[in-house]
Amino acid sequence: MRALIVEQGFTRGALAAVRALAAAGWTVGVGSPMRFGLAGTSRFCAWQHRIPAVHIDVAGFVAGVVRAVEQHGYDIVFGACESEVLVLSEHRSAIPACIPHSSHDLVCAALNKSVLHHLAAMVGMSIPVEVAADQLKDDATPYIVKAAVHAQPGRIGAPPRLDTTAVVGGEAAWLRAVRIRELGGEPHIQQFRTGRLMAYSAVT
Repeated sequence: MRALIVEQGFTRGALAAVRALAAAGWTVGVGSPMRFGLAGTSRFCAWQHRIPAVHIDVAGFVAGVVRAVEQHGYDIVFGACESEVLVLSEHRSAIPACIPHSSHDLVCAALNKSVLHHLAAMVGMSIPVEVAADQLKDDATPYIVKAAVHAQPGRIGAPPRLDTTAVVGGEAAWLRAVRIRELGGEPHIQQFRTGRLMAYSAVT
């Protein structure tokens, strides 16, 4: 079996995936815009492909994935980050390999932090308090400001990912929210929660 991983070139998760898939007996290729990326230069990577950065050139990215699949007969294609996952999901009909995702609307919902926030509340999970931009306090209150969807594929000037930021004060939170909108995202503001950081991840 052959797997293609597409990424930005600096994704440590992609490197871990190359190693894990190869250890499980897969032949793995990596596609990225970088010639000497982390995953692509791994000794477990069989082939490298120069594929345009998805956040800059969506059409070129899709065409590059198609060429790589046709060249080496990949059975499945994985995206390393949200941008790659979103575009692979949306354009799966054009790619002659398995794109291992649910329907595109479910993929979009799963990557939308605002949707997940409300779903978590519906099932009784304890979640940070969401704050509207017009309710921000102009004091020393700490906030977390994130884009509802971190990826903005094809948006000119947008980075590969709109990172989550911790800020202090309503003005700082408002300015970060404005910047996220300028880059094509929708800001999601939450009150900062103190305490021990814990995380639980599950893959099904």
